[in-house]
Parts: sequence; structure tokens; C-alpha cells
Amino acid sequence: MSDQDRSEPHSYISFLQNLAKLSCTYKSFTNFFKQTDGVYQSPAKFTLVTINASSNQSQDFDIRHFEGPAELEEELEAITCSEVSCRLFLVENVCPQTVSLLGEHFNIDPQFFADHFNVESWYRIGESDRLPALPSSQKLQDFLQLRFIEAQAILKKSPPSYGIGDGLKMNGSGGIGKGSGVVVVPDDAVSFILPDKTTARVLRKAGRLTPRTRADHDFHPLLLARQAITVWFQKQNAGGQGWTGIVLVDPPFQYSSGDECCEPAERRPFNRRPDWKEGISDIMPCSPIRLALAHHLEEILTREPSLLEAAQSNCFLVIGDIYHIVASNWVVIDSYINRELATVEYILEKEEPDIRQLEIYLKEMYMHRRRCSKYCELIEEAKQQCHDKGQSSCPITSDSASSAVGKLAQDLEQDFVYLLAKTHGTALRTQKTIQLLTALVSIARGKQAINENHGIGRLSLLAMVFLPFSTVGTILGIQTSYGPGQSTFWLFWTISIPLTVFILIMASLDDKIGESLHRPLSRLGVQMRDMAVKWRHVEQEL
Repeated sequence: MSDQDRSEPHSYISFLQNLAKLSCTYKSFTNFFKQTDGVYQSPAKFTLVTINASSNQSQDFDIRHFEGPAELEEELEAITCSEVSCRLFLVENVCPQTVSLLGEHFNIDPQFFADHFNVESWYRIGESDRLPALPSSQKLQDFLQLRFIEAQAILKKSPPSYGIGDGLKMNGSGGIGKGSGVVVVPDDAVSFILPDKTTARVLRKAGRLTPRTRADHDFHPLLLARQAITVWFQKQNAGGQGWTGIVLVDPPFQYSSGDECCEPAERRPFNRRPDWKEGISDIMPCSPIRLALAHHLEEILTREPSLLEAAQSNCFLVIGDIYHIVASNWVVIDSYINRELATVEYILEKEEPDIRQLEIYLKEMYMHRRRCSKYCELIEEAKQQCHDKGQSSCPITSDSASSAVGKLAQDLEQDFVYLLAKTHGTALRTQKTIQLLTALVSIARGKQAINENHGIGRLSLLAMVFLPFSTVGTILGIQTSYGPGQSTFWLFWTISIPLTVFILIMASLDDKIGESLHRPLSRLGVQMRDMAVKWRHVEQEL
């Protein structure tokens, strides 16, 4: 679609831009169109999954990959109103032309794109760019969103084979160490990274975490990218059969700085177990989300034809793998946090860090506790979506798939229940470590205060030693005959030394004298109190 077509008063893009001026909820449209205007970027990538839902044809399943909005426009023009096929568009690195084509052709709710473009911080509340919808309003929406953290290790190696784009720009005070392969960062061990604008249009932020060294073993630095998957579905108009779905995903978060780059995202493969007779050419555990979803859909729908008919009736069977990917990423994040906790606990057990190191560990524990709280919130959202089997407005054309959908939803919900329990356990473990560190910091500060008091005591003792000499010297200095070199100068030493010894003896006996006087004075106080009580009784009787 040309720029002239997009600038028409009634175009979908103009509609979104006008919405951005009227409500802060759609403010992300302004930022998205502004930062993508006139900048060369990698093209949007698409995967079209087609399931033939026609009753007069044999069951059919097809997957096609293509790039660019021009190919997408041809695919949309080929769709006719009489077709009843089920189509799923997997869109990676969405562009304004793609938004215009999909929005105009399917009349999509603008909030679907606004939620995906919004890149507000997950932990700090700034401007009200995104106002959360009420539960009653969410039930009426035909889309949903999953937010999660994707972990990638930073290594000194060549970029992955599927790599996209150039490097990243660092936005923070952390630096990358050269030569050793170990990242050197400030005490908080965290900086923030944004993807290059020529690679990703939705600039997701990523945190960088440098693990603590354990027993002379250096772990690789980690890049923790904040990712979002937004899903939209609607029914076809032809007799209520068939459906159309759109899944927006971000491109793989790439990092490159000198001879360092990041590995593909780590997640445990959830597809079938590898068969040694067939090889591993069809196993893709580290592929981008778009390709991983397409690969697994092709695998299960071709090997289990019974699910093909169920997928035609209920779209939740098609997007179930999205929840598998999200859950697998949460397992990785939880493992990394627990590894950091174990490292800190090992250091506290085997070493004696100073108060400065304890305060650094305590700050990191506060960071992990805060993030675990947010992780629990995001996992709870995904668990509720599995419990509801997606959105209430998702296309469901028959009850034949109810058993398969119910089993899948129950299994996914149990996965997120398990993840929620693990994350709560990690948060509890973090809280216990915080309590231990707080106690150790208090003890260290107490020891520091004791050492300072000892220093002050030594200074007081030194002053006590020189006090008699200065006093006697001042007094004897009044008469010049007692000065150095005079016949009576010996009186200075004769008086000062015994006086100094007497003061030191009295200081050493001060505690013993105090204890010896404390007991009789205490007994005397008790006796006087008893006598006062007796006199009070006598006065009352008189």
C-alpha cells in the first residue's frame, strides 16, 4: 500500500492517528508511527497457517512463509467471503503497512495493536499510556495478550544462523569487558538494553544481569528481554464456520558488541521426543517464536488428524503452544534467579563478606523480590486465560472439540499453577535471604561501632596518660626554677609519674568499684522503699 493511500482521511492509519490524539490509551500509535517513519528496517515476516474447514473437501493443512506487506496484500486479496477455511496469521516485526492491511480487511479493534505497541515499564508507573481494562470489558474483547521474560546468554561467538539485523545500543552505565569474555558491570549488576531501531519496530527493553562468581566459576551474562505476544480471533461470516486469527510476535532480541553477541532464547523444547531413526533435522527448540509455533502446529496436526477437526471448531487448540512457550520461558527465568540465590547463600556460608558487599547483595535481593512479585502477576494472568480457555469471544462452532480443548486447557492451567508455586517459593526464599542479610548488616554495623568505640577508648587512654604531665608541667612552669635544666626539674618527673600511675589504677578499678558499690546501694534503695511504704501505712492508720 502506497503512502498516498495511507494518508487518505478514511484510511485505517489515519483513524489510529486520530484516536491517539483523543485518548492516552492509544498514545502508543503516535510513538510507533513516529519512530518507524523514514527509517530502514527489516521487513515484516509472516507465516500463514491454513486449515480447510469445508465439508465437501478432504481435510487439508498448509503452512506458508513469506515476507513484506506486498505478499500479505496478495494473500488477503485471495480470500473470498465464500470461503470457510480457518486461517492463522503469525506476524513477526509488524510494520505500519501490515497494520493498515490487516486492520482494514478484518475491521480489527484498535486496542489490539495499541496493547502490543505499548512498551511501558513493567515495574515503574510513569505516564498513563496504558489504562488497564475492567474485567467486564475484557470479556467483550476479541484479543488477549501474554507478557513474559525471555532469557538469552551473552557469549563470545558468531551470531545465530537465523539472526536478524545489527547490534543493540546500551542504555546504562554497564560496560562490556574485552578479552576475558566476562561482563564488567557496576555493583548493582544491572543495565538496560534496547534493540536497534533498524531491526525491531517495537523497541522492547531488556535487562542485563551478570551472575555472581561461585567457587572460581564464571557464569555467562544474561540478557532478559521483555516480550509480548498479542492474539486476535474472529469468526468467518459464512454460516458461522471457520475463523481468522492473528498473532503478533516480536523478532528475536539480538545483541552485538564487538566480538560478543547473544545466543538464541533458552527454552525447553515442548514438541515430541526426538526419534533417533528420523534424525534431528525437524527439531527446532531454539528457533524464533513464529517458526517454533508453525513447526509444532504442523507436527501435531499432521501426526494427529483427530486434532485437525477439533482445531477447526475451537481456536484454543491452535494457540495452546503459545502458552507452552511462555511457560517454558518462565521456568528458565526461575532457574536463573534460584541460581543467583544459591550463589549468594554459598558466599554467606563459606566467606565473610564486608558490610559493603552485604549491602550490595541486599540490594540485589530487593531487586529479585520485586521482580518475582511482577512475575507472579503475569503468570496469574496466563493461568486465568487457560482456565477460561482463551477469550469468551473466541470462535467455537461446535461442541465436538470440547473434550480435547478441556484437556489441553487443564494441562496448561496446571503448568501455570506449578509455575506460580515455584515463583512464590522463589520469592519466599528471597525474603529469607533478605532477612539474613539484614541481620548480617546489623551485626556488621554493630562490630564496626564497637571497633570505633575501641578506637575512641584508645585515644582517651592516650589522653589520660599525657594529662598529668601536661597539668604538672603547666603548674611547675609558673616558676622558672622548675624548668628543664634547672636544679629542681626532677620534681616534674617525681610528681607526674606517680600521678599517672594512680590515674591508671583508678581507671582499671573503676568497673570493680562500681560493681562493689552497686550492690549495697541497691539494698539501701530497697530498704528505703520498704520504710516509705511502712510510714505510709502508719499515716493511714493514724
